[in-house]
Amino acid sequence: MTDPTPAASPAPDASAAADAHDGDVPAGAEAVDGEASAGADSLTADVSVLATLADGAVVRRARRGDEEGILACIQALADYEREPDAVENTADMIAETLFG
Repeated sequence: MTDPTPAASPAPDASAAADAHDGDVPAGAEAVDGEASAGADSLTADVSVLATLADGAVVRRARRGDEEGILACIQALADYEREPDAVENTADMIAETLFG
């Protein structure tokens, strides 16, 4: 199955938002390969971490069970942009798109 995410070319000055699939890490982040270290807290101990941001946030690939959280982020962005009714996605639609 092919990746449903369309490839996007970052703007010349958008290196901080580079696609993590290419191995790039956002500015202010630390790349981490493979599993989190044994000393990591229980939230990240079993997660394949792509990057740890300066504020401690962890970037990882989405997995089943994340659909509601992803939808909440999409809705929060729509609310911020003053377009709360613009979101037409559902958690089931996100699951189908991401995981088939």
